[in-house]
Amino acid sequence: MSLPSVTVIINNRDLLDWPRRMVERLERMPGVAEIVILDNGSTYRPLLAWYRTIAHRVEFLDNLGHMAPWTSGVLDTIGHDLYVVTDPDLDISMLPDDTIVHLAGLLQRHPQLGKIGLSLVTDGVPPASPYYQHVTQREHIGQTRTTGPEGLIAMPVDTTFAIHDRRVLREYRVGGMRTPAPYQARHEPWHVVTPEGDFAYYLDHVEGRSSSYRDFTRYVRSDSVRGLYLAYAQEAGRKVSTKWDSYLDVYEECFQPFKRHAVDLLEIGVQNGGSLEIWSRYFPYARSLTGCDINPRCGALKYDDARVRVIVGNANEPGAFQEILTRSPQGFDLIIDDGSHRTHDVISSFLSYFPLLKPGGIYIAEDMHCAYWEAYGGGVLNDRSAAAFFRRLMDTVNADHFREADAGSLFQAFVPREQMNGFLCANPILSVAAHDSMYIVRKASAARPRGLGREIIVGDVAIADDRVLATRDRMQQAA
Repeated sequence: MSLPSVTVIINNRDLLDWPRRMVERLERMPGVAEIVILDNGSTYRPLLAWYRTIAHRVEFLDNLGHMAPWTSGVLDTIGHDLYVVTDPDLDISMLPDDTIVHLAGLLQRHPQLGKIGLSLVTDGVPPASPYYQHVTQREHIGQTRTTGPEGLIAMPVDTTFAIHDRRVLREYRVGGMRTPAPYQARHEPWHVVTPEGDFAYYLDHVEGRSSSYRDFTRYVRSDSVRGLYLAYAQEAGRKVSTKWDSYLDVYEECFQPFKRHAVDLLEIGVQNGGSLEIWSRYFPYARSLTGCDINPRCGALKYDDARVRVIVGNANEPGAFQEILTRSPQGFDLIIDDGSHRTHDVISSFLSYFPLLKPGGIYIAEDMHCAYWEAYGGGVLNDRSAAAFFRRLMDTVNADHFREADAGSLFQAFVPREQMNGFLCANPILSVAAHDSMYIVRKASAARPRGLGREIIVGDVAIADDRVLATRDRMQQAA
């Protein structure tokens, strides 16, 4: 009997050890006529170096995710109708040598199944694995349900080592059945307690929601704000930093676009100084990281990183202000107010330092639960609280649409009307967002100016109201 000729397509991104072992095993399996690796935009340098050493075809793609074998066009270029699609995270070392031949025979005898894949070993998952409950309570039951022809397991296959016939199935589909033992693979991520090496790199560089492992385990990127705080907590002899848990994700959302830039950061109120040390790790290319604290004991804070400096003084007094300005005369990309949290100081700091924020920069006021406490000059019904100030600031985003008053008139409880109008004119605000105990104010820029911009009208059929077409025509003539 002649052997089948099967192309094996390995869909990979940033993983090295597992696919390397997979290729080595496939090379010894009868029936494997061709191995093709689809690389989805990997950046892991040891992996890219390995690609250059192997004799198999590697197709370098943008990150097409799990759909790559069907959307990349590779099926039109392979030399055989039978093809296996697999993720790289399987240990297939224990598979019988005739696995490919066996899968091809099953598909030939049962073409109505569309695809036939390997079942997965569910024994031996460490109790500390984030997958333990999932595997023992769900996967184990499904992977042992033999109700199909020739003992096949009636459990649909996704992208787990499954054979297809391109004359029958040329698109992504969850379906088919799985083979019972001994034709089983071990799903490597189930057995991982602490990701390391290339797997950790892969998880750190996943784009969007393309990693079921990261979604399932809520994996935290090691270079994220949360990841750095978690790592910092394990180090002895480090300066203390105090943040509420919800802040970490807000900071990540705000700061991530600045991460690889030469930013200038100012933090008003540094207490024990730990946050500045963490910001120095988060922003590897930062130009300056400046802290200011009124506590004289902060003068004893020392940093190995020359980019970090703490100025001792009241940020709202001229001396400290001038020293901060001298520290970064070009202004700041990011400003964090974690100072006294008292209404007077919060508003004074914003009015003093928002003008120092560069276009496109972000100003964050922390611990604004204090804005609702009387002891800090706040209160839910207090029209002179910091919370009331930021609520009015939020209204100014829509100031172009005011009819009965100008923006400055909203702030007469805090600042003279004309002074505030001048402030807002010189410092255009793109947006104001509120999170629990945080206000995020973004300054407008040439790239993202404030205002609605031009009206955009597309399409040419207006059944309900054709006046819009006349508007469109006038706009086109004016252009």
